[in-house]
Amino acid sequence: MKGFVFDLDNTLFDRYGTITEIMRQDQERLMSYINPAYDIEHAIGHVVHTEALNIINGWESVYSRLLEECFFNRSNTPTYRQFYDYVMYKFNNVAVAFPFTVKLLKDIKRSGRKLGIITNGSSDLQNRKIDMLGFRELFDCILVAGAYSKQMCGREDDFEYWKPNRAIFDEMSKQLSIAAQDLYYVGDNANNDVIGSAQAGYVPIWIISKSPWIYDNSQMPINRFYSIEGIRSLL
Repeated sequence: MKGFVFDLDNTLFDRYGTITEIMRQDQERLMSYINPAYDIEHAIGHVVHTEALNIINGWESVYSRLLEECFFNRSNTPTYRQFYDYVMYKFNNVAVAFPFTVKLLKDIKRSGRKLGIITNGSSDLQNRKIDMLGFRELFDCILVAGAYSKQMCGREDDFEYWKPNRAIFDEMSKQLSIAAQDLYYVGDNANNDVIGSAQAGYVPIWIISKSPWIYDNSQMPINRFYSIEGIRSLL
């Protein structure tokens, strides 16, 4: 295999750790919006669990589930716009790395393999995360779906150019000058990462997170690990 292409959130950086850090930093402000039966640790656990199960359908889906689950304070419930603007602001300013990510990426590069990132999301937010985490110089190619969509059709939110659709995987293979079958794709999302990359001809690696496996077990990839550290067995 000639290269590894990675998802970003919950694969190269600790999204749950980032949510935890955000909520702990802002706990005095946040607790007035949260069900008064909760302390901050219960609130963090609730948000992480609900986000993991619903983020595939966007932040509006996460917010709706939190409402249904009585997470918010009935007398001080934020609007969706307040919730979304807060989340976007904090994700633009806080990113918690896994402690092993940079060393592993450097070791992959030393092995002579190329490195890529394909990540869904807006160009501003995802590029900000990549820069905060110091990843940019480690990769041969980075494709953010919002930016790629805008390049192709003038709009960031044309999801035909986002994972799991094939175009962005084909573009990565083209830019790396490596056939898809000679590339691993590493990610935590069953649909966007595993099934999407496999349909584009990549060899998928599933990073097991709180996001569930939503397909028949026969479609589960052979290579699956609880963190990207497991990839060392493939070097």
